[in-house]
Amino acid sequence: MSLLIAAPAYLSSNYQAMVAAVQDQTPGLERAIFFWSPEWETLIAGDAKYQPGIDDLRGQLDPDGPNQYSYTSGTTGFRRARR
Repeated sequence: MSLLIAAPAYLSSNYQAMVAAVQDQTPGLERAIFFWSPEWETLIAGDAKYQPGIDDLRGQLDPDGPNQYSYTSGTTGFRRARR
């Protein structure tokens, strides 16, 4: 994994702290960007020359479609991706 995009927290889970705690041990993680951070704002601002294409893609997004895959640990069976 080279890029992680995530919410900074959810309920009592602080994802920024979790990532910070393991980032040194995760060489494949080159960068983490959290929603509502300055890095997130830069990312979503994008490059103006690509904006028309991005707007077209946004129009094709299905809010009911899958947007996250979480991988189970496999404690009750095989490891697998879950939506």
